[in-house]
Amino acid sequence: MNGIKQIAYFGLSTLFLKVLGFALLPITTRILTQAEFGELNFLVSISAVMSLFLCLGLPELLFKQQMSNPQQKRALFRDALILCVVF
Repeated sequence: MNGIKQIAYFGLSTLFLKVLGFALLPITTRILTQAEFGELNFLVSISAVMSLFLCLGLPELLFKQQMSNPQQKRALFRDALILCVVF
């Protein structure tokens, strides 16, 4: 059951972020000009591509990794978080 909870948590958090981004789209377009929105979209696209290379799939590794020792889970999470922040 633990694996199902993890899948549900990961799926719901991803869905929440997508819905939140879609809900904030009208507010963002009202505040920014067309040129500013284009620049923002360009920067978001670049950051998405860069995160693929820089994080090297570490969040997915954390999700797939199932360790029984909570201390190992915390150490793995800490190391992955440090690598994502640094790079």
